[in-house]
Amino acid sequence: MSELLWSHDGPQSGAVNMERDRRLWQRFEADPPPGVRLRVYGWRPAALSLGFHQSDEDVDREALAQQGIDLVRRPTGGAAVLHADEITYSVAAPLGVPGLGRGVLEIHAAIAGALAKSLAALGVAVDFGGGGQPRDFACFSGAGGHEMTVAGRKLVGSALRRGRQGFLQHGSVLRGE
Repeated sequence: MSELLWSHDGPQSGAVNMERDRRLWQRFEADPPPGVRLRVYGWRPAALSLGFHQSDEDVDREALAQQGIDLVRRPTGGAAVLHADEITYSVAAPLGVPGLGRGVLEIHAAIAGALAKSLAALGVAVDFGGGGQPRDFACFSGAGGHEMTVAGRKLVGSALRRGRQGFLQHGSVLRGE
Protein backbone atom coordinates (compact mmCIF):
# COMPACT_ATOMS: atom_id res chain seq x y z
CA MET A 1 0.00 0.00 0.00
CA SER A 2 1.06 3.61 -0.53
CA GLU A 3 2.26 5.99 2.12
CA LEU A 4 -0.50 6.95 4.58
CA LEU A 5 -0.59 10.55 5.78
CA TRP A 6 -3.13 11.16 8.51
CA SER A 7 -4.38 14.01 10.63
CA HIS A 8 -6.64 14.31 13.66
CA ASP A 9 -8.43 17.63 13.46
CA GLY A 10 -10.64 17.39 16.55
CA PRO A 11 -14.18 18.80 16.59
CA GLN A 12 -15.02 21.55 14.10
CA SER A 13 -18.21 23.09 12.74
CA GLY A 14 -19.97 21.31 9.90
CA ALA A 15 -18.99 24.10 7.49
CA VAL A 16 -15.30 23.83 8.40
CA ASN A 17 -15.27 20.02 8.21
CA MET A 18 -16.96 19.87 4.82
CA GLU A 19 -14.84 22.68 3.38
CA ARG A 20 -11.66 20.83 4.40
CA ASP A 21 -12.92 17.62 2.79
CA ARG A 22 -14.16 19.49 -0.29
CA ARG A 23 -10.68 21.01 -0.78
CA LEU A 24 -9.11 17.58 -0.27
CA TRP A 25 -11.45 16.09 -2.90
CA GLN A 26 -10.68 18.92 -5.35
CA ARG A 27 -6.95 18.45 -4.84
CA PHE A 28 -7.14 14.75 -5.67
CA GLU A 29 -9.35 15.38 -8.68
CA ALA A 30 -7.16 18.16 -10.11
CA ASP A 31 -3.66 16.75 -9.67
CA PRO A 32 -3.55 13.83 -7.23
CA PRO A 33 -0.55 13.77 -4.94
CA PRO A 34 0.95 10.37 -4.17
CA GLY A 35 -0.18 8.45 -1.12
CA VAL A 36 -3.38 8.17 0.87
CA ARG A 37 -4.77 10.90 3.12
CA LEU A 38 -6.77 9.94 6.21
CA ARG A 39 -8.46 12.71 8.17
CA VAL A 40 -10.18 11.95 11.51
CA TYR A 41 -12.42 14.56 13.10
CA GLY A 42 -15.45 15.40 15.19
CA TRP A 43 -18.30 17.91 15.07
CA ARG A 44 -19.02 20.93 17.27
CA PRO A 45 -21.82 21.75 17.28
CA ALA A 46 -23.61 18.61 16.11
CA ALA A 47 -24.51 18.67 12.42
CA LEU A 48 -26.84 17.00 9.96
CA SER A 49 -24.94 16.29 6.76
CA LEU A 50 -26.77 15.53 3.54
CA GLY A 51 -25.32 13.45 0.74
CA PHE A 52 -24.21 15.24 -2.43
CA HIS A 53 -27.36 14.27 -4.40
CA GLN A 54 -29.81 14.20 -1.49
CA SER A 55 -32.78 16.57 -1.47
CA ASP A 56 -33.15 18.93 1.47
CA GLU A 57 -36.94 19.13 1.08
CA ASP A 58 -37.56 16.99 4.17
CA VAL A 59 -35.21 18.97 6.40
CA ASP A 60 -36.85 21.06 9.12
CA ARG A 61 -34.32 23.86 9.25
CA GLU A 62 -36.14 25.66 12.05
CA ALA A 63 -36.07 22.56 14.28
CA LEU A 64 -32.35 22.08 13.60
CA ALA A 65 -31.64 25.72 14.45
CA GLN A 66 -33.67 25.49 17.68
CA GLN A 67 -31.55 22.48 18.72
CA GLY A 68 -28.28 24.16 17.71
CA ILE A 69 -27.58 21.64 14.94
CA ASP A 70 -25.70 22.73 11.80
CA LEU A 71 -26.90 21.69 8.34
CA VAL A 72 -24.23 20.91 5.72
CA ARG A 73 -23.88 19.04 2.44
CA ARG A 74 -21.12 16.45 1.96
CA PRO A 75 -19.12 16.23 -1.26
CA THR A 76 -19.81 12.46 -1.14
CA GLY A 77 -23.15 10.72 -1.71
CA GLY A 78 -25.30 8.66 0.59
CA ALA A 79 -28.10 9.50 2.97
CA ALA A 80 -28.29 11.99 5.83
CA VAL A 81 -26.12 11.53 8.93
CA LEU A 82 -26.61 13.24 12.28
CA HIS A 83 -23.05 13.81 13.45
CA ALA A 84 -23.10 13.88 17.24
CA ASP A 85 -21.62 10.94 19.17
CA GLU A 86 -19.30 9.42 16.59
CA ILE A 87 -15.87 9.45 15.02
CA THR A 88 -15.81 10.71 11.45
CA TYR A 89 -13.12 10.02 8.91
CA SER A 90 -12.37 10.89 5.33
CA VAL A 91 -10.00 9.02 3.04
CA ALA A 92 -8.69 10.50 -0.20
CA ALA A 93 -6.32 8.91 -2.70
CA PRO A 94 -5.58 8.67 -6.38
CA LEU A 95 -7.46 5.94 -8.24
CA GLY A 96 -5.52 2.72 -8.59
CA VAL A 97 -3.47 2.99 -5.41
CA PRO A 98 -2.22 -0.53 -4.62
CA GLY A 99 -4.48 -2.10 -2.03
CA LEU A 100 -7.40 0.25 -2.74
CA GLY A 101 -8.13 -0.22 -6.45
CA ARG A 102 -10.17 1.88 -8.86
CA GLY A 103 -13.79 0.76 -8.63
CA VAL A 104 -16.34 2.05 -6.10
CA LEU A 105 -17.06 -1.37 -4.56
CA GLU A 106 -13.37 -2.29 -4.53
CA ILE A 107 -12.45 0.94 -2.70
CA HIS A 108 -15.31 0.55 -0.20
CA ALA A 109 -14.29 -3.06 0.50
CA ALA A 110 -10.62 -2.19 1.04
CA ILE A 111 -11.36 0.63 3.48
CA ALA A 112 -14.02 -1.40 5.29
CA GLY A 113 -11.62 -4.32 5.64
CA ALA A 114 -8.94 -2.10 7.19
CA LEU A 115 -11.47 -0.53 9.55
CA ALA A 116 -12.84 -3.96 10.56
CA LYS A 117 -9.30 -5.10 11.45
CA SER A 118 -8.80 -1.97 13.57
CA LEU A 119 -12.12 -2.51 15.36
CA ALA A 120 -11.25 -6.18 15.96
CA ALA A 121 -7.99 -5.07 17.60
CA LEU A 122 -10.17 -3.04 20.00
CA GLY A 123 -12.34 -6.08 20.73
CA VAL A 124 -15.26 -5.11 18.48
CA ALA A 125 -16.35 -7.95 16.19
CA VAL A 126 -18.33 -6.72 13.20
CA ASP A 127 -20.46 -8.31 10.51
CA PHE A 128 -20.68 -6.95 6.99
CA GLY A 129 -23.75 -5.81 5.19
CA GLY A 130 -27.41 -5.89 5.54
CA GLY A 131 -30.43 -5.54 3.35
CA GLY A 132 -28.97 -2.94 1.03
CA GLN A 133 -29.57 0.78 0.99
CA PRO A 134 -30.97 2.88 3.85
CA ARG A 135 -34.72 2.48 4.20
CA ASP A 136 -35.35 6.20 4.42
CA PHE A 137 -33.70 9.63 4.59
CA ALA A 138 -31.16 8.55 7.24
CA CYS A 139 -27.90 6.70 6.54
CA PHE A 140 -28.10 4.53 9.64
CA SER A 141 -31.56 3.15 8.77
CA GLY A 142 -29.99 0.32 6.74
CA ALA A 143 -26.60 -1.23 5.94
CA GLY A 144 -25.16 -1.87 2.49
CA GLY A 145 -22.89 -4.81 1.73
CA HIS A 146 -19.66 -2.94 2.55
CA GLU A 147 -20.96 -1.47 5.81
CA MET A 148 -20.45 -2.91 9.27
CA THR A 149 -23.02 -3.99 11.82
CA VAL A 150 -22.85 -5.21 15.40
CA ALA A 151 -25.74 -7.28 16.79
CA GLY A 152 -27.79 -6.35 13.72
CA ARG A 153 -27.31 -2.57 14.10
CA LYS A 154 -25.30 -0.48 11.69
CA LEU A 155 -22.06 0.69 13.31
CA VAL A 156 -20.29 2.33 10.36
CA GLY A 157 -21.83 4.31 7.54
CA SER A 158 -19.83 5.39 4.52
CA ALA A 159 -20.22 7.24 1.25
CA LEU A 160 -17.82 7.65 -1.64
CA ARG A 161 -17.26 10.03 -4.50
CA ARG A 162 -15.07 8.75 -7.29
CA GLY A 163 -13.82 11.02 -10.03
CA ARG A 164 -11.55 10.70 -13.03
CA GLN A 165 -8.32 10.73 -11.01
CA GLY A 166 -9.12 10.26 -7.35
CA PHE A 167 -11.72 9.49 -4.73
CA LEU A 168 -12.99 10.75 -1.39
CA GLN A 169 -14.73 8.49 1.09
CA HIS A 170 -16.53 9.68 4.22
CA GLY A 171 -17.28 7.38 7.10
CA SER A 172 -18.97 7.65 10.48
CA VAL A 173 -18.30 5.21 13.31
CA LEU A 174 -20.99 5.42 15.99
CA ARG A 175 -19.79 5.61 19.59
CA GLY A 176 -23.00 5.74 21.62
CA GLU A 177 -26.45 4.18 21.54
